[in-house]
Amino acid sequence: MVGVALHGILGCQHEMDALLRTETPQVGEWHSLPAAFRTECERLVRAALELDLGLLHDFCAVDTSASPNTDDTSLPPLRAENAASHYQSSAALDGSDRRVWQLYAAAVRRAGVDPSFVHAAAVARGLWARADQRPLQLVPSLVPHARAWHDPESHPACRVLVEQFAAIREELCALLARQLPAVACGAPGGGAVEGGTPCGGGPATGDTSASASGVFSETRASASAHGLATLAGGALSNGAWRDLTLYVNGRRHEANCALVPRTAALLGWRLRDDTSSHSCGSAFFSLLAPGARLRPHCGPTNTRLRAHLALLVPTAAAAAGGSHPLPCAMRVGEGERPRAWSEGSCFLFDDSFEHEVWNETHESRVVLIVDLWHPGLSREERAATLDPARRRRYEAVCRTGAFERADTPVAAPSPRAAAPVLAPGGAAHGAAEVAVGGVSRHCAGLHARVLGAHGMRTLDRVVSAVLAESEGVGGAGERGDPPLPTPSATFAFVQS
Repeated sequence: MVGVALHGILGCQHEMDALLRTETPQVGEWHSLPAAFRTECERLVRAALELDLGLLHDFCAVDTSASPNTDDTSLPPLRAENAASHYQSSAALDGSDRRVWQLYAAAVRRAGVDPSFVHAAAVARGLWARADQRPLQLVPSLVPHARAWHDPESHPACRVLVEQFAAIREELCALLARQLPAVACGAPGGGAVEGGTPCGGGPATGDTSASASGVFSETRASASAHGLATLAGGALSNGAWRDLTLYVNGRRHEANCALVPRTAALLGWRLRDDTSSHSCGSAFFSLLAPGARLRPHCGPTNTRLRAHLALLVPTAAAAAGGSHPLPCAMRVGEGERPRAWSEGSCFLFDDSFEHEVWNETHESRVVLIVDLWHPGLSREERAATLDPARRRRYEAVCRTGAFERADTPVAAPSPRAAAPVLAPGGAAHGAAEVAVGGVSRHCAGLHARVLGAHGMRTLDRVVSAVLAESEGVGGAGERGDPPLPTPSATFAFVQS
C-alpha cells in the first residue's frame, strides 16, 4: 500500500503538470486566468505535494504495518532521513505554516544535524520573533516583553499553591502509596525512594505495565501505540514519564480528580479563573523517573505560563554519577542557566520557550504542573485567542464552574478533504477547482487509503500526529492542545 501511495503522490506531480497543459474546455478556462493567480495555485499545490512526500517518508519508513515498498525498484526508498529535503521544499514553496518548519527541524535533528539554521530561517520568514520561542500559536501582543522565567511571587495562583504545598503533598503521597508502592514519601526533603527501589521503574527496571502504573499514564522513550514515536520519541528521549491528569483543555478528568479531591477542588474552584479554565492548558501530577530526559522542545502556545510546584525532589545523595552538575533540573530559554527544584517551592516559566528537563538520579521527581493564563492577557483577550468551541468552554467554566468531562470520549470530527479552497469567484473558481483541486483531492484519497487503518484520514491529522511525536507537542511533557493554524494542505487565497 505504501508503494501505491508513493506512486500516486509522485504521479500527482506529473498529473498536475499534464493537467495544466492539456487543452480541454475546463483547463482552457484555467489558462484564461491571470498568470499570477495560476502561479500561486501551482505553488501551493506543489508545497502540499512536497509535504505529502515528507510525511510519507516520516511515517511509513518506520511503520512496518504499512507494508514498505522494498520490492519496487522503480520507486525511491522510503527513509525517514529523506523527509527533511521534502519538508525543506515545502517550506520554501509555502512557509506560512509553523508546523512545516517544526517538522523540518525535527527531521534535521534526527539526521544528527543541529536544527538551529532551520529555526533561524523561520524567524527570518516572520514565523517567530526569536529562535528559542517557537510555539504553534503565537499571540503577537505578548512577544515584545516575552521572557523565559517569571517570578512566582508575582502571581497569586503560585502563592496559593505554595501555601497549600503540605496538603497537596499529603494527598499525592496517599495516592502513590495505593498506586505506585515503589514510591515512598518520607518527610519533605527526604526524596522519593523506598527500600532502594527506584520509584517509577528506570529504563531497565520495574514493571512498566498499565497495572503497575495504576491510574498514572506512562510514556516511555521507546513506546508508541501507532509507531510514530520511533521517529524521534516525542520530547522524551530517555527513560519514562508518568502523569495523572486532573484538568486538560478546560475539561475535568472526573475519575482522577476523585482520587485527589482537595487538590482538584483548589484548581477547579478557587483558582479556576487563572488555571483550569485555560482551554489550551492543563493541570497534572508529573513523575519523571530515574534516568529520564526530555529533549529541548517548545510548548504549543504563548498564551500561558507553566507552574511547577515541587512535591518530591531527589536528594543530593541520589545523584547517579550523571554528566551534569545539577543532576535533576531544567533549562528554559537560550543562554539561561539550569535550575533545580526545591520541595515546597514553585517555578514559573513561559513554556513556549525552548526547554529541557533531566533526572540523572536514582530517585523520581514529582511536581504538580499547572498552566496559568498569561498575565499579559485580559479576560476579553483570553477569549479572543480561542476558537469558538474553546471559547464557549472557557466562558462556561468562568461563569458557572461547570466543566466538561475529560474522561468521556469525544466524537472525532468528520474527515475533511485536504483540497485547496480558491476564491477568485465565478467561472474562474470552477476552472481552478478542476485544474488544481482535483489533483489535491486525489492525493487526499491516497492518504485515506494508506493511513486510514491508523485512524488518520486527512492530511491535517497526519501532520499533527507526526509533529506530536517529532516535537513533543501533545506528547510527554506537553499537555494542552492549542487551536492549530490552518494546515498547509488547505489553502485560502484571493485573486489580486
